[in-house]
Amino acid sequence: MPDSRTTVLVVDDDEHLLATITDFLRFEGFEVMKASGGTQAMALLRTVHPDVILLDVMMPGMDGGEVAQAVRAIPGMEQTPIIFTTAVISKSEARTHDGQIGGEMFLAKPFKLEELTATIQSALAHRH
Repeated sequence: MPDSRTTVLVVDDDEHLLATITDFLRFEGFEVMKASGGTQAMALLRTVHPDVILLDVMMPGMDGGEVAQAVRAIPGMEQTPIIFTTAVISKSEARTHDGQIGGEMFLAKPFKLEELTATIQSALAHRH
C-alpha cells in the first residue's frame, strides 16, 4: 500500500483509459490527479507537484516528450519520476530498451493494472 500522501498525475487523451487508471490507483490507495492532455497537465503543474507522473506519449497538441521536457524545467520537479505509457513500443521492444525511453521508465500498452502499481512503486524507490 502506498503512503497516503503519494500523489500520481495521470495524463492520457483516452478518456476511458484515464478513468480506468484513475479509479484503479485510487483503489490502490494513491492520491490521483488527472489531465486529458499535455496542456491541461502543464496547467495543473503550475500549482501542484505530484510524486510520480504517468504520461502518455502520443497525444494531440503537446505530446508526452514535450510535457516531460517542460516538467524537467519546473524548479523542484527535475527528479520527479515520469513513467511513459505508449502503444508505439511493443512489450518485446520494451525489454530491449530495458524499460526506459530517454532515461525515463515506460510501460507498453496494453499493460496490466498490477504492472502499473509495481512500476510506480519501483519509480518511487529509485528516484534520486
